[in-house]
Amino acid sequence: MILDKIIEWCFYLLFFLVPLWFYAGSSELFEYNKMMLTYGLTIVIVAAWALKCLAAKKLLWRKTFLDIPLFLYFGTHVLSTIFSIDPHVSVWGYYSRFHEGLLATTSYLLLYFAAVSNLQRLQVLRILLVSFISGAIVSVYGALEHFGASPSCLIITGRFDVDCWVQDVKNRVFATLGQPNWMAAYLDIVLLTSLGFLQRAKKGSSFFWALIFAAILFTKSRSGLLGLGVGLAVFGLFELKSLKNYWKIAVAGAVIVILFGLPFAQTEKFSLENLLTQKPSTVNSEPAPAVNPGYIDIGVSESGDIRKVVWSGALKVWQRYPIFGSGVETFAYAYYLDRPAAHNLLSEWDFLYNKAHNEFLNILATTGTVGMLAYLGLIGTSIWLLRKNPSLLAAYVSILVTNFWGFSVVIIGLFFFLLPAFSFILTAPETEPAPAGKPGWLPIGLIGLISLIGLIGLVNMWQADKAYAYGKNLDSINRYVQGYDYLKKAVDQNPNEPVFRDELSANEAILAAASYSSATDSAKQLAAAAIADSNLVVSAEENSMPFWKTRTRVFYSLGTIDPKYYFDALAAIQKAQALAPTDAKVHYNLGILLGRTGQISFAIKVFEETIALKPDYRDAYYALALYQEQSGDHAAAKKSMQTIISKIGPDKEAIKWLDEHP
Repeated sequence: MILDKIIEWCFYLLFFLVPLWFYAGSSELFEYNKMMLTYGLTIVIVAAWALKCLAAKKLLWRKTFLDIPLFLYFGTHVLSTIFSIDPHVSVWGYYSRFHEGLLATTSYLLLYFAAVSNLQRLQVLRILLVSFISGAIVSVYGALEHFGASPSCLIITGRFDVDCWVQDVKNRVFATLGQPNWMAAYLDIVLLTSLGFLQRAKKGSSFFWALIFAAILFTKSRSGLLGLGVGLAVFGLFELKSLKNYWKIAVAGAVIVILFGLPFAQTEKFSLENLLTQKPSTVNSEPAPAVNPGYIDIGVSESGDIRKVVWSGALKVWQRYPIFGSGVETFAYAYYLDRPAAHNLLSEWDFLYNKAHNEFLNILATTGTVGMLAYLGLIGTSIWLLRKNPSLLAAYVSILVTNFWGFSVVIIGLFFFLLPAFSFILTAPETEPAPAGKPGWLPIGLIGLISLIGLIGLVNMWQADKAYAYGKNLDSINRYVQGYDYLKKAVDQNPNEPVFRDELSANEAILAAASYSSATDSAKQLAAAAIADSNLVVSAEENSMPFWKTRTRVFYSLGTIDPKYYFDALAAIQKAQALAPTDAKVHYNLGILLGRTGQISFAIKVFEETIALKPDYRDAYYALALYQEQSGDHAAAKKSMQTIISKIGPDKEAIKWLDEHP
């Protein structure tokens, strides 16, 4: 039947296109578009499956060993969403990611059951081959980036270089996956699953395995390399008798390591690539300047140090919400409340962490003990189901390793749920074809209409995101008038997405302030719109600290029209401070607004608290000095300015102030 072909080819497209899919015009180039594509193909697959059931006049459902664990896992997600601190985020997922929201999990489960109920052994092998081909393309993509020629830049800017990326993509490639660790985790799976049909590969095919391994090294992902190593060890335990058939790959891997090294500082410098490009050292006869022992130098934090802090915060979130967690995908908001003060001493101190950088802790924090037990149960039963397919089991174990040191993304989520499905299909007896038949025109029309509505909804969401991204980018370069039109379009197309309305409210406030002197009526209308939009956002998202920060910006901008709005800005930042009690930047802004509203003594106290949270916060010292001077304490102000120079480094503004205030 044509319905079988539709399902089959949609699965081929899923595993071929999702790793490669990205779009530069979206608010998030990679994950957002991969999730949208997954939703679209899921709709088509489920629609074709439903029509098959109608044609057969029965439910085409193949029972598997994972049915109960999957339903239990899904049930915990439903409960976590019901009790979530932000149900909207729990349903849709954290914006720009969407992966692992309740809808995304629903999509993965539907794909699992559609696969086991409709695919046969030969089709699964073809899916794995298609995945291998896609992985090889990603590897070529990454290799080109390593040598300074990114196809992405060619697509986006028309130049075959790497200048379109802010990241050092030559040093750590990410191709079409968006992040080096994600690319490495994906290529681990591709390489390990392909070991199952390596013996039947044609002569010369080992080149592609070597290419994929080289691409993993080019990511410089330690978690990716560890995941590959553990996966190979698992495969080796099951395939001891046939290991001699893989000697060519082992030799090729050794050669690649010699050429490009391993992603560890202790060994990387000995790679042939580094030795050939290493510049001769020059002898400097001048002694190095003495470092002021009072300097506070955080430098660039090591990833392990960052993880320790974030992981400890994740455990605190779980302790606060021990049963059902803070809510599916709400880590970005829950973490602020339990964020360790030590986070301020990291180089990424002002980053928003929407994941715990450990999938297990992320599940524990957001779905609680109940969700964690269901997750571990699903993993255990999946491993049992995979035991008869060593290559698939090895790939699955690699996912667990890379997820432990990071978090899952769309393509990893697909493999996490569908590798057990593939193993079941490969080992279970072939099913008989569904009875031939033709569904009536009414059910065909109804299912077609529902599917069309779903697909149109996805396109509308994607178009709204595109408008939002363009408007936000215009805002970032101070082109607020042009940005307004795009942000308004985004809100009109998707009025239920608070992220869009949040950005629009900030834009409207800035335009209101800018037009106040020349167009008072227009300024009043824009100010009213900004306040109304901000009210809608925070009333629906009262536990989202970033939205309260935006509300602070809204009223701070409106304060130039009427100083009374500074008190509204103060109330907003106080709410943000209650949601993020250890965030140094929030404390700093609270101090600024206390000073702006004439509460100088309270402002000074808050700046002192800010410095206690982050001793190297230059702006906090500077603001403290200004308000100390304003309060008449010249000696304290002078000491604060001197502290900037003695502990943080030479500062022109501090030096100038000291010269002007001897």
